[in-house]
Amino acid sequence: MVKRQTEQRAKQEKDQAELKALQEKQQAELETAVKERRETLRELRATREIILAGQPLVSLKLIWTFKNVPGEILEIARRKDIESDDKESEDRLEYYVGRYEPSTYLIAEAMAQDRRYQVVYPSLNVLAGGKWELSPVLAILTLNSSGASVLPLGCLNHNESLVNAPGGVEFMEDIDNSRSNQSLERTRRSEEFTARRTDTKDGLALEWHFPAGEFDKVVDHRVSGLQLTATFPETIRMVILNSIESLPLNSNNFAQMDEPFPESGDRNPGLASFIDKSVLRLIPNDLPNYVVQYKMSYKGHSHLTGQEMQQSDGAFFAKTKDFCNVSIWTGNRVSSD
Repeated sequence: MVKRQTEQRAKQEKDQAELKALQEKQQAELETAVKERRETLRELRATREIILAGQPLVSLKLIWTFKNVPGEILEIARRKDIESDDKESEDRLEYYVGRYEPSTYLIAEAMAQDRRYQVVYPSLNVLAGGKWELSPVLAILTLNSSGASVLPLGCLNHNESLVNAPGGVEFMEDIDNSRSNQSLERTRRSEEFTARRTDTKDGLALEWHFPAGEFDKVVDHRVSGLQLTATFPETIRMVILNSIESLPLNSNNFAQMDEPFPESGDRNPGLASFIDKSVLRLIPNDLPNYVVQYKMSYKGHSHLTGQEMQQSDGAFFAKTKDFCNVSIWTGNRVSSD
């Protein structure tokens, strides 16, 4: 009896040892397979980046997503959309149809512009100042690590000096005219770009799409002749200018600044916490299954001022010049899948 129990115990211990050894072997094989898969994916991504580095950037889709957006902001955004059942939105849609019928192209263009003025630009003002309003606002995305190429988005008060403004920048005066290249003199107007707001599971996303043939009209380069490729830096930066008294930029080239933007600033007490963390996705050249993703962090806002020289009684003196408020986000690249 004792001998049999001893033999059974020895067999159990042997079986357990063999099972443990088998499990350890399987775990090691699994870890090796995972490691090999990661290495393969890393090599594929590196190869893809090399290929994209030789491919000019000719189109871009940009999606900026926020979670936990307050319900009142989401409700205003939905109500202001041109296709909502809100009476004011319905009246605007009826006006566009009556004005541009029978051209379905012009009606669609007017609706797209309405979404930018009624929803997208007020949303940018919410991000920068916490208030839903249509007022001059300018978002600027850096497209390379040096900041030598920028993508400006938004609307400004018209000024004759802005005749060469990038094509993604519109004018407040054109809110009621979808054919703004005819109403105000422009040299780089982009007719085809779209911008809109979409709902997500627990927030919203702001989307811009610049198709092929239009992208070169919306980007400014600090150095003439600079050519962008379909690759993006490891870190990226977005700033939003609001309460604009004067632009701290060269009116002929938004990549050239009169005053540098701050790296960070103070927390605006009027802003909701949903702006602190967001996700920015970039899709170059309409490539299928390829998204460059950044985790964006809000770095605060700052009032930007500079110095200008003025003359009085034959003498020159420096005077403080107010530019605008600047809100800053930076992002780290997390994937390219």
